Amino acid sequence: MTGKVESAVGTMLGSSSLKAKGLQKEQEANSIKLQGQELAEAERLEREAMMRRERAVGHGAHPGNRHLGAGMNIGGAGQTGTGPFN
Repeated sequence: MTGKVESAVGTMLGSSSLKAKGLQKEQEANSIKLQGQELAEAERLEREAMMRRERAVGHGAHPGNRHLGAGMNIGGAGQTGTGPFN
């Protein structure tokens, strides 16, 4: 909000530096807001991934796949589950 006020005052007074400073603050505020939205979405997706991993382990996937980042490499050669892979 401060950026908008500074920009408006800069426009009214004809001060390009004050207007530029206000626009810069406004852009920084928008950037911070966008970062917060992206982080919130990432956390939502991580919670969903953990829930799905727990469900997969409950259906017989290797318990090592329960953790984020485990991928599908448990058991060797990209195999999951508990059976022989030779």
